[in-house]
Amino acid sequence: MKILSVIGFSMILTLAACDNKSSDNKAEGQTQDAAPVIDDPALCQALADAHEHEAPEGYTASPKHTFYVKLDWSSPLLAGELNNSASVTFISGHGDPLPMNLKSFKLFMPSMGHGTIKADKLVFTQNATAKNIWNVGQVYFSMGGGPGEWVVDVEATACGYTDTARVVIAQEVQ
Repeated sequence: MKILSVIGFSMILTLAACDNKSSDNKAEGQTQDAAPVIDDPALCQALADAHEHEAPEGYTASPKHTFYVKLDWSSPLLAGELNNSASVTFISGHGDPLPMNLKSFKLFMPSMGHGTIKADKLVFTQNATAKNIWNVGQVYFSMGGGPGEWVVDVEATACGYTDTARVVIAQEVQ
């Protein structure tokens, strides 16, 4: 009986989430008018069924295991310049492409207790053919740092589900 009530609750949550089309689809730092509302029934069910998997190599799991995310950076990363960029790729726990809306991309340097001073300059562009990939341009690092000193909090949403993953930047910011 307990299993049936959990399944029933999950189905109600899934249906409610898929019907929830927020009018606030603008990502922080995004210059586009609005990101598309994602409400594909199969995707909504996959998000409702999300459970813990081991993160594939190079990916970071979001706390609720809603998505796994990987950042591929332009090289080298340069402090004090707006020409840094990253490709943000979302996949499911099964390794399938997961078309999420990128809501925010927040740089932070935990050891110094600060982020970037130019977060409003970020430009988000969804890949035209691979809807699970976003490009983030005009990324500004306010100072250099060694591998692991900078992190990015990536927030993404689909079907009313929102989750955030902290991704460690494994390369040096010069």
